[in-house]
Amino acid sequence: TFNSGTGFNSFTQDVETYNDRLYIIGDFTTYNGQSYNRIIRLNLDGSIDTTFNTGTGFNGLARTIIIQSDGKILVGGSFTSYNGTPANYIIRLNQDGSIDNTFNYGTGFSGTLQGLTAVMDIVIDNNGKIYITGGFTTYNGSGGNNGIIRLNQDGSKDVAFDNSTGFNHFGTTIQVDKTTNKVYAGGYWDTYKGLDYRRIIRLNEDGSIDTNFDSTFGFTSSPFNPEGITVDSDDKVLLTGRFVLYDGSTENRILRLSQDGSKDVTFNNSTGFNNSAVGSVIDSLNRIYIGGSFTTYKGVTSNRIIRLNSDGSIDTSFNIGVGFDNQVSGRNLLLL
Repeated sequence: TFNSGTGFNSFTQDVETYNDRLYIIGDFTTYNGQSYNRIIRLNLDGSIDTTFNTGTGFNGLARTIIIQSDGKILVGGSFTSYNGTPANYIIRLNQDGSIDNTFNYGTGFSGTLQGLTAVMDIVIDNNGKIYITGGFTTYNGSGGNNGIIRLNQDGSKDVAFDNSTGFNHFGTTIQVDKTTNKVYAGGYWDTYKGLDYRRIIRLNEDGSIDTNFDSTFGFTSSPFNPEGITVDSDDKVLLTGRFVLYDGSTENRILRLSQDGSKDVTFNNSTGFNNSAVGSVIDSLNRIYIGGSFTTYKGVTSNRIIRLNSDGSIDTSFNIGVGFDNQVSGRNLLLL
């Protein structure tokens, strides 16, 4: 019942849903033979929603999308313009695809962290505050925002969030615990505000380190960065990515942590994945869907997508056949 025709001519990066529409971003320039530059809105039958007018779209990769409760659409990535208007790595759109001029991003993001300038991930907390991570040092002309920042709804920097010197490398993923409003961040960095925290950290709402979550040892061996952070209904923290070691223990690209940062031993990841697990989504039954580049989990063939039970075992009732022939971006997993 979902007819995508010839689909996209390049990869998709993220997907969101709002009012029975699918918002898809990535690096594509056509969908089913029609020109759409890196952003499109589809109906649930796969047809293009032509009431969403993106014009010439983005001039570079769109990496992350999130839709606010009021329907406004935040997009971040590696682009520098949208429909011919300068937009350095961040923009907010209205429901018709036009630019939301109430969101004043000014000159947007600039500066590089270890060679990267990009917005990698965006999340919104319970108070409507906007957390952003990626490769940047400056926002709207203001420096000292290394890899992490919190914005108000009007696009201004929220100075109540003290990011100080931030990270020493770029961030890849950020998530809010909706119960506590605390923030989990992950990336390639190994310091935050000059203190050793290796690729995973939990922050309080004021930007200070939550020392009740002990991740000091973190991910210590290359490849080491988390790509996905998901908080389940028990406030356990599921991490997926390219990492192999956590706190000196072999975890192979998937790991669940307790609220104190220790490994949750009730989640049996055993030998884990044989290649990167990019991200995950958890359904109402606490079943975990994971996509990535892997072809096995615990030695069992599962080509690039899998569903796990909450204890880490494979849910064999989810039948993918031979699976996918190439990487699935975890951020493209969406439960309708």
